Amino acid sequence: MTIRTQLEDLSNEIFLDIFEYLDANDIFFGFTSLNLRISLLLNSIPLHVNIHRTYCRHELEFLCNHLKFHSDQVVSLQVHDQICDQTNVIVYLFHRHDFINLHSCIFYSINSSSKLKIVVEKLSKLPKIVLFRIIQSCNVKEDKLNTSDAFEFSQLILIDTPSTLRSTSLYFHYNHTQIATISKVTTNLTHLQIIFYGTLNDISIYSLIPLLRIHRALRTLCVTIKSTHVMGAYNTNLPNLPFINENDLPISSLLKSFDLQIVMAPCDIYSIGLILHCMPNLYQFVFTFIRDRSLSPFIMDLIHGQNWQEMLTSHVPYLKKFDFHISLLKFDQPLDFDDIVNSFRCLVNLYHQWDMCISRWEYWPNILFVY
Repeated sequence: MTIRTQLEDLSNEIFLDIFEYLDANDIFFGFTSLNLRISLLLNSIPLHVNIHRTYCRHELEFLCNHLKFHSDQVVSLQVHDQICDQTNVIVYLFHRHDFINLHSCIFYSINSSSKLKIVVEKLSKLPKIVLFRIIQSCNVKEDKLNTSDAFEFSQLILIDTPSTLRSTSLYFHYNHTQIATISKVTTNLTHLQIIFYGTLNDISIYSLIPLLRIHRALRTLCVTIKSTHVMGAYNTNLPNLPFINENDLPISSLLKSFDLQIVMAPCDIYSIGLILHCMPNLYQFVFTFIRDRSLSPFIMDLIHGQNWQEMLTSHVPYLKKFDFHISLLKFDQPLDFDDIVNSFRCLVNLYHQWDMCISRWEYWPNILFVY
């Protein structure tokens, strides 16, 4: 005789295992009205909310109706601010609910709104937040977060940092200049990804110094320095890098991994050395550099391997991994590839399995790339 087991007859342990694989909306849709025992189980489980861009408004409203009774159970939140038939989803969600036990929060493609301050205010009061990320488009024109709202998020995360926060990504286009006025802040942030975006007068590689001064517990740092400079717009009056007092540099002794991307912004071998001096125990360094001819007065120093060897051995003696990527756009100065490759041979013995590849091609008319 075959015994058939009904779904409702499964043990609590099996249901709890099933719930771990499901988003909150799936749980509410599939299990809310099965029976009293399962309803009681739903009151005790952690919930993961994932509102992706394919959502429709009726799905969002269904979710919010159930969150009225379960918002304190939400531990992770991933929200796309624009779904199929509605924008400003983040404001809509935070206006209705308090996620007091939220541990992880990720926002995608935020659209600025006059009510976005409500979200910032509620985020500042979360007692258990560990991870917070904002992921906007890498295309500046598609980044819909305005300067005012960008400032609010920057202020919250970089200066008024929640004591529980350990990891954050501020992947939106903003200059974060307010951190330069802060003398001392104690934070527990260990992982940071950030974009410094602005005019050549507002941002430079030295924008990192006040950041390192504030967040001394960092273990992993990924920074993009990106200027508003338009490729090919030649300018002979580029601002010089500011003077830096070498005796007043912060020391980030816990930092192990550093990813630095310089896009159309001033940079030279000396300034990189000053930044690396702040990271004496660095283990991994990834350097990406994209420039055109109007921003490249010191480019020859950056493509000479001996300069890198002297700098790395002097400032980061524990470095084990070094990745190096340079793109030169519209670079008219003739380059001797043999000399470049030979100058970097010194790094072959310095770093295990280190190799180098240089190529040159015409990507579109009159634009040359060198890697």
